[in-house]
Amino acid sequence: LPSELLDLIIGLYVHGCRLSSPSQYFNDIKALSLVSYDIRQTVFRHFFRDILPTSSRHWDGILNILDAQSTTRTLSHSRGGFYWVRYGPFLRLGSIKAYPKKLQPLHCLAYLRRLSIDLVHEGVNTQAHSMKGFLSGLNAVPQLDISLNLQSLSLTKVAYIDVYLLKMIVGAFPALHELSIETTSRLELKCCPNCYEDSLTRTIHSPIPRQVASIEALTQQYGSVLRGLKYLKRLHLGVFLSSEEYIENHIAHVSNWADMQWRFEAMPSCPICRQSLEVIRRDELLASLRMAQYVGALESVGWSTCCGTAE
Repeated sequence: LPSELLDLIIGLYVHGCRLSSPSQYFNDIKALSLVSYDIRQTVFRHFFRDILPTSSRHWDGILNILDAQSTTRTLSHSRGGFYWVRYGPFLRLGSIKAYPKKLQPLHCLAYLRRLSIDLVHEGVNTQAHSMKGFLSGLNAVPQLDISLNLQSLSLTKVAYIDVYLLKMIVGAFPALHELSIETTSRLELKCCPNCYEDSLTRTIHSPIPRQVASIEALTQQYGSVLRGLKYLKRLHLGVFLSSEEYIENHIAHVSNWADMQWRFEAMPSCPICRQSLEVIRRDELLASLRMAQYVGALESVGWSTCCGTAE
């Protein structure tokens, strides 16, 4: 059987097993990896291509295996271990700060294509310092391959988006094709109106007009920085382009707090708020067009919106 065909079959099997439960997935992969040394190396290469740690302990276990495989392959003058990883991991920035050694293995992920970082534990006063520490840790290694090869970066539950954050990203990962930064998932929608209102105060979800005066000013600030990403095709900036008061005042329009109508998702059904939806949609379109003028390779631009379909 040709080695290329065998590699394809093993790859299909490994990725098909991902649909199973984690324990069953491991058992299936383990059984196949015991066939022979060559089969095991092929299984590992496909298995570690896309990693998604579910806990700190799981992340440590993955790193230990990759480190051992990297050492073994180095001795045999071939590449493996950390070089196998293409997609993932999903990291919480707070965990990395608490355990700085967890950042070190990222230096070795030379061919990593996609990285996701959760900033849920960062606030308005800590985010900039934490991101600077994270990115400077990566940039501490000369000619770091991850900086040149990373194509997709996702930052979730960000406290705010500003020029400083964008400049750090552009400087660290100049080859990005996809960039997603979102703040609005920090808004607490699963509890009660009080928790929702509290989350509004901990997130700069609508930078206009308190942080930036207008749509034109916002796109000028963002676009002038992001134009440094020459290969950027897909961009999502998860902020509302409506005024800050528009989101916050909606709660005052709700008469029945038990039916979840206090959430921003219900604003298209609000008789008062819906009067402004056409203007907001027009602003979102204008912002997208302006961003496309700054970043020439862009194919799609997205924003967080409160203009969903009314029920």
